[in-house]
Amino acid sequence: MKNFMPVSPLMEKNPDSGKPIPNALTRATASDDLYGDLRVREGGALGDKFLEDLALSLPDNSVEQRIIMAVFDDRECANRAVCRGKLGLSESDYDAAMKRLMRKIPFFGKEWRTTNKISEETWEEAQ
Repeated sequence: MKNFMPVSPLMEKNPDSGKPIPNALTRATASDDLYGDLRVREGGALGDKFLEDLALSLPDNSVEQRIIMAVFDDRECANRAVCRGKLGLSESDYDAAMKRLMRKIPFFGKEWRTTNKISEETWEEAQ
């Protein structure tokens, strides 16, 4: 029989310094799949809103917008081969569009959080 210890997802604060005290749960490494985390935490609403706003910020009918909309419509499109096949993109077009998206997403994400009043804590929890 294993011993179990309950762990709170909320960090306690050090009474002297006021800094949070991490525990085994809050020290867990963040996932690289931000959309997956958002979908699980917020029932898809936050992730859907992010993808929708990102797509609307891109030039109409651009390869980048088509990729984001394909992922929005069908989560399997996050897979490179599936997305390329579904959209009929060459490897070079897909790779170039993904590079542009990877450069845009960090800046867009920061601006999007500010516009939508999503706190740093909420964003970090979702990651």
